[in-house]
Amino acid sequence: MAALAAPSASSLYKQGRKAEARGDFANAYLLYSQAVALAPKNAKYWRASQAVRGLGTDQLTVDSQVTSSAPGALPPVLPDATEIEAQALLPPPSLKGAPGKHSFDLRGTPQE
Repeated sequence: MAALAAPSASSLYKQGRKAEARGDFANAYLLYSQAVALAPKNAKYWRASQAVRGLGTDQLTVDSQVTSSAPGALPPVLPDATEIEAQALLPPPSLKGAPGKHSFDLRGTPQE
C-alpha cells in the first residue's frame, strides 16, 4: 500500500490563500502556519500567517449542546484547588530601594 505524500509548503500556502478568500480566517491561519513549519525561512508564508492571525477568532465556537450522553463526549473538567489558587489574583510586589542617596544623572559622577 502506498503512503500518502505530505502536502508541500507551497500547496498549503495556496490552500490558505483560498481559505482566506472565502473568509475562513481560522483555517487560513492553520494552513499558513503549517506552511511556515515546513519552510521556516520563507518570509511570505510567515507574513501571511501573521496577517490573518486573530481574524478567525469569531469563527471559533464552543458547542454548549454537548451532553455526557453524546457518544465520545468528555465529562467537564473542573479545576482542582491548585489551579484555583494559581489563578487567584495576587497583590503587586512591593519594591524597596537600597538605603542611601542615589543619583540618576548618567552623565555625572555617582553620589552617595
